[in-house]
Amino acid sequence: MQLRPRHLRRYGQIAEVFTRHGFGAVVAQLGLGRYLTLPQRLLSREEPPTGATAAQHLRMALEELGSTFVKLGQILSTRPDVLPPAFIDELSKLQDEVPPGPWEPIQALIEEELGGPLGDFFLAFDPTPIAAASLAQVYAALLLDGKQVVVKVQRPGIERVVNTDLEIIQDLARLAQERTPLGDLYNLPELADEFSVALRGELDYRLEGRNADRFRQNFANESLLYVPEVYWDYGTRRVMVLELSLIHI
Repeated sequence: MQLRPRHLRRYGQIAEVFTRHGFGAVVAQLGLGRYLTLPQRLLSREEPPTGATAAQHLRMALEELGSTFVKLGQILSTRPDVLPPAFIDELSKLQDEVPPGPWEPIQALIEEELGGPLGDFFLAFDPTPIAAASLAQVYAALLLDGKQVVVKVQRPGIERVVNTDLEIIQDLARLAQERTPLGDLYNLPELADEFSVALRGELDYRLEGRNADRFRQNFANESLLYVPEVYWDYGTRRVMVLELSLIHI
């Protein structure tokens, strides 16, 4: 199969990261060795670099490659049928926490999504995020009527990054299906497609909002469970506004 020419630079990055972490043999088996700028002798190294186990190096490689691969590792940590226990334990440590990005691009994205300046929609908006993950950042704000809300905002440009990596993961799954023993045990392209659908769904906050509404309706009579309300007047594909609800008794 042919790799996508527009992604060759990213293929090289992925090949180099996995090779540095001791998975050069896999890189060679998938036919990615020609994209390396590292010494080719690293492809034949059978043991991982000293100081960590192979499972730890896999976790570190996924963390180094960014949000899409961190999400992939988190999914794999739930699949003991695919990976040995040591790898499951290590991948379960993956955390989707990254330093917050700058405020100005976030503000521009919110205003683009809502169709006007923040002051048209919010009485106050704290530019310091209260949480930051690989796909989104979360902020505290006040609506014009004084209601306290949290605003989940997709990181600018992250959709392009995720879509590129998902296409590459699908390519790698097809290569692994053809060239590795795993292809005899699993339908790897199908697993990659399922992962792609799930992660692309996370990039559409309208889906998340509808799921939250359904959950809220289903558990409306549960006194020990409260699901915050979604404010759809402010909701878009890349911005979601939720009721700030810490404790309800």
